[in-house]
Amino acid sequence: MSINVSPTYMVIKYVLNYIIGGLAGLLFLWVMLSAHAVVLSIDNLLQRQFLTELQSDESD
Repeated sequence: MSINVSPTYMVIKYVLNYIIGGLAGLLFLWVMLSAHAVVLSIDNLLQRQFLTELQSDESD
């Protein structure tokens, strides 16, 4: 009985691990890309702030 159950269980376990691993990988990728986008937008804001400060210093 257990010999018949075991391969099916192993296949289901493998498939579930594969799906969960894939989802975790995608989640990790998405988090990294989101963090990168946030850093870039903050960087852009800081550069814009810096440039406007420079321009206001030049006009004085």
